[in-house]
Amino acid sequence: MSVPDQYSFIRYLGAKKAIDDVALNRRVLERLAEILKELQDRSIVTVLEVGCGIGTMVDRMLDGGILRRASYTGIDVDPDTLAEAKKRLRSHADEKGFQALEQPDGLLYLRRADEEFSLKLVTSDLFDFIDSKGGNGAYDLIVAHAFLDLVDLHSTLPLLCAAARPEGLLYFTLNFDGATIFEPQIDPVLDKQIETLYHQDMDLRGRGVKLSQMSRTGRRLLAYLSSAGAPILATGSSDWIVLPGPAGYSSDEVYFLHFIIETIRAALAGKPGLERAAFADWIAQRHEQVEQRKLIYIAHQLDVLAQVPGQGLSSCGL
Repeated sequence: MSVPDQYSFIRYLGAKKAIDDVALNRRVLERLAEILKELQDRSIVTVLEVGCGIGTMVDRMLDGGILRRASYTGIDVDPDTLAEAKKRLRSHADEKGFQALEQPDGLLYLRRADEEFSLKLVTSDLFDFIDSKGGNGAYDLIVAHAFLDLVDLHSTLPLLCAAARPEGLLYFTLNFDGATIFEPQIDPVLDKQIETLYHQDMDLRGRGVKLSQMSRTGRRLLAYLSSAGAPILATGSSDWIVLPGPAGYSSDEVYFLHFIIETIRAALAGKPGLERAAFADWIAQRHEQVEQRKLIYIAHQLDVLAQVPGQGLSSCGL
């Protein structure tokens, strides 16, 4: 696969599913599965996923038998990704032997033996969605997968707590936490400058000139939840680690790596203090390392499973 001329975010989301599958922390996911099994033995659980994209987390929870009796709502601001999610989930239903029934209101029912799963996909901003629902603590589980490092944590976390019922679960995965590593090195000084500027660019998103610390979302999330009195039930690293095996990379890994390099290029193009020719050469060399099956990429991330306080604090104490 040569370096793409154009990039598709939907293609990227599909490409990174297998990478996410490997990265997700097993201990955290197994703890979630244990709790959900008990809940589903008693009743249908209600789930809200924010930034659900093309539905890869839904796929994952159905494949792993984590959700058997659930009413799942997925929201995303992009209608195109939700259209792709519905297409993928219909295909998933056929492959896994589910009976799929779609209602006029868009609700998709999947049934198989003693499993009953309903899915509703909603095009909405998180703030608008919570406002429309009143933040009334309706959900047993809130899921945010590779999402919280894209938003302002301090304003978003209270909304997610408000959407959960008292003692509801918060499953927050792939929260970036301060390390972007490329090997082999090209120039140690330039490599470090690019990493620093890329993290600073993350920190400036949506906050003008005030640092939002998005590049350290993982550790901040742990601190916020602890200070809010939300018990942390399990946590652990969920690093992306992509390196060539004996046969090189998979086609999805190739696309993923090129997309990451292009994301850095777009974020830092024209950045003051970064010499343009040197940066352009760095980008070209990183793409070439992918094509030569030489690049190792690591991003440090954390998974967190927590519980909303029993008193149902709407603000999670923040």
